[in-house]
Amino acid sequence: MQGIDPQQILQLLGPRTGVGLLFDIILYLIFILGIIGLFMQSDKQLIATLLVAGALLATVLAKLQFFDNQLVLGIYGFGALIINALLLITTALAAGITKAKRSRPILVIMAILAAVYFFLYWALTQSGLL
Repeated sequence: MQGIDPQQILQLLGPRTGVGLLFDIILYLIFILGIIGLFMQSDKQLIATLLVAGALLATVLAKLQFFDNQLVLGIYGFGALIINALLLITTALAAGITKAKRSRPILVIMAILAAVYFFLYWALTQSGLL
């Protein structure tokens, strides 16, 4: 079993070059909007808060490329597809069910960015165009 190397984690959290930089910028924006939306939720909105927290976890997993090059069910990057879909679904659900009127526009923008990231990542990385 390998140990966790903090330097490698910090390197993966930093910006990449090329097309990876575009993905990183989108993920950074999603994460920042998620933090803002998380703190704007009221105390009585447990489900929406948990959905935003799940989206933040999916954002970090996507940025760390947790499942990128693994072969699952005969498909390379299947885990990354699931993480990206989880990011899209949790942000859209959180935007739809929140009752905090101030956080709804932020969560809607976050969901739109998650959809852009999901489809760009699929089109450019997983479909084999790049």
